[in-house]
Amino acid sequence: MPANQCPLCNDTSPTPYWTTVWNAPGKQVLRCTSCDSFFLDPLETEDEQRKFDTEYDHYIQARSDLVSKYTPQTFDTLVDESIEVRFRDLKQFFENHPSVLEIGAEKGGFLDRIADAAGPTVAVDSCPEYRDVLQNKGYRAYAYTGDLPTGEIYDRICLFSLLEHIHNPQPFLSQLKDYLAPSGLMILEIPSSNDPLISLYNNQAFKSFYFQAMHPYVYSEKAIRMLIARSGMLIEQIIYKQRYGLANHLQWLKDGIPCGNAFLASLFAGRTDLEYIKSLESSGYTDTLYVIARKA
Repeated sequence: MPANQCPLCNDTSPTPYWTTVWNAPGKQVLRCTSCDSFFLDPLETEDEQRKFDTEYDHYIQARSDLVSKYTPQTFDTLVDESIEVRFRDLKQFFENHPSVLEIGAEKGGFLDRIADAAGPTVAVDSCPEYRDVLQNKGYRAYAYTGDLPTGEIYDRICLFSLLEHIHNPQPFLSQLKDYLAPSGLMILEIPSSNDPLISLYNNQAFKSFYFQAMHPYVYSEKAIRMLIARSGMLIEQIIYKQRYGLANHLQWLKDGIPCGNAFLASLFAGRTDLEYIKSLESSGYTDTLYVIARKA
């Protein structure tokens, strides 16, 4: 693909957006003026990505060490809280015991939460350490989607904070669709390029923290709609989700660091924070999108 072409929509006018990518010297961020998404330049090759997958646990540990400077909570606790929010938001889609395939299942936190409601569950994760945890929990776990047995189908295929890791998303989704039952749902959670700290506040410290080597893309709603359609699926619903509240945003604006501020959180707790998040979600300025899709 030409260097001046958006890998998502093929537009030939992406523009330089940001020069700092966390843990990736030599990379920059480009913005597509057509689909309004961000992507890293240069993108890694498939072999480089496979190597990265084997070292993913070390990468996450480095990220954890960075975050731990600003919060007494452990990185695992922050991840677990994030999974609990996801479960509360999406549990309605896992009633009546559907069979579930989760891609990027990590240590199985979401699968653990739906165990009582779901039918058979299968996990995929390329990180060897995570796969060991999944198998020790009793899940049938594979490294890559290409390792899944041919002919299996699932009522729900879940990609939570996963698609932004995939270097060739359209063929990936097209292949994955073949594992989806005729009336099944593919449920995605993706970071949004309309994150308020970027789209509203243009916070420079946040951008240097946010753009990172393991996320070659940050999608806009326009881009994800296009990608789902090109993959032979239909979007049933897009849900705007704002995960981080007022205290987190004020901390970035005030001090340029992550994890929020306990005093500010207590000061604006309750109605103020809820109304702030509600306003962002109603306007579409959110850090996250939930995408519910089915076969065309």
